[in-house]
Amino acid sequence: PGRTRWMKKFLREEGVVEKLVHGSDYPVPPGAWWSLLTLGFSRTRKLAGIWSFLERDVRIKREYGFPDVVFTNAARVLRPGTLEHWGVSAERTEKVSASP
Repeated sequence: PGRTRWMKKFLREEGVVEKLVHGSDYPVPPGAWWSLLTLGFSRTRKLAGIWSFLERDVRIKREYGFPDVVFTNAARVLRPGTLEHWGVSAERTEKVSASP
């Protein structure tokens, strides 16, 4: 719960967001309700209803305004072939980062 106050600060700091690599706290489920004051009741309720912990975590961060690069930076910093080993294609990460 305490880290939600840092998310808006990260977004305001120039040059920080581009260096972030998305990670989850799995198996600790992300709590959408900690974002109620920032995101409002309707958006928070919708996020809280997402069954998948990992999907909920990504959606919460997207609602805060984290750009696609945060979710695709792993492809840039990991050893070549690492993502493919786990079944994630580099082509897919490029498509995500190129989407509007």
